[in-house]
Amino acid sequence: MSKVLNIQNQKRIPISRLHPSQFYLNAEKLIKVLATINIQELPPFPIVNINDENVLTDKHHMAFIALLFGVTDVEII
Repeated sequence: MSKVLNIQNQKRIPISRLHPSQFYLNAEKLIKVLATINIQELPPFPIVNINDENVLTDKHHMAFIALLFGVTDVEII
């Protein structure tokens, strides 16, 4: 079971607990997201829980970049 931290009504989980729902990242979109991302102020990541797995439904490029920048936990919705 994935651990979910509830901090001041915000749900946060380790980024390593996110599972992608798509396995392709577009290089052009990665460059665009990289140019605009503020790694200190990431928006919540939308997930659905399937078989006790936190499946990412959107923001795959942002999650990948956050992981590369060493982000350890993220807010989820």
